[in-house]
Amino acid sequence: MIIRGMRSLSQGYTQNFLQLSDTEENLSSCVMLESNGESAMAETVDEWPDSVALEASLSADMISSIVSAERIDNGCTLGRMNFYRNPKIDTKSSVKEANFCCEKLKIKFENAGSFSMNNEKQNFVGRKFGHFEAQLPSEYIFEKDFLTETADIIEKYSITKDICMEYKGAFVQGRFYAYGGFFKYGVHPKQMEACVCRIVQDGREMSLRISPISELLSSGIDIFKEHISYNGKKFIGVSNFSASQKMSLYDELKNGACSIKIENTMTHENTTYVSNMVSSISGTNIITINFIKE
Repeated sequence: MIIRGMRSLSQGYTQNFLQLSDTEENLSSCVMLESNGESAMAETVDEWPDSVALEASLSADMISSIVSAERIDNGCTLGRMNFYRNPKIDTKSSVKEANFCCEKLKIKFENAGSFSMNNEKQNFVGRKFGHFEAQLPSEYIFEKDFLTETADIIEKYSITKDICMEYKGAFVQGRFYAYGGFFKYGVHPKQMEACVCRIVQDGREMSLRISPISELLSSGIDIFKEHISYNGKKFIGVSNFSASQKMSLYDELKNGACSIKIENTMTHENTTYVSNMVSSISGTNIITINFIKE
């Protein structure tokens, strides 16, 4: 319980306590402060916001890894390419440009929001609202990292064995590689998810076929397994995704991945609020993240 209000006091004052019913006391505990004819009413505040919503913007860090990819057959080079820097994209690729893939998503607080309390919603500018303040570590309130390859890729490829590649002594149809996460200005956070790719060979020319992981999973390809069997063919998956990297940005935020501290500026007590919902403005990079008390 805290007491707040405007006070005009001089040295030597007396306190006159008001007798309230239980109901009235639950609603507001008041103290009348008197000094030389001056007085002020103070009201108790002991509630936290039901929810807090912050307006934010999305940006991305492009993949910085410098990785080469090469295919060889009996010591002869079939093709070589830069894996992340302007590679050729296969015509059947779901992601049409490599620069739509990033290594990190960043969410920046845009200095505005709203809060709901006692069934009333109020907008605010800045970090302060009512007698509360959002305690943010920096202007970026959340970052999502995606998995990428860090070592050069060499595939031992065999045209004579039904166009297969060798992997740990066995032949498979192909291998999937981590290719960051999808980001494009204006798309919904549900689409901002991890991507993988396969190298496709056409004569001596190599290209990449990039797919969001949700597309492969919905097709019955369990991309998270090391060994994959699909339509009678064997592939190598990407087995080192973390739990968060398997989720889209939308799913992560919906499940409480982003947290903030809210401080009561009267008592300097603080409590944690976690994300439970995210919405976006179509065609922009602006999102609104809703937080509830942990």
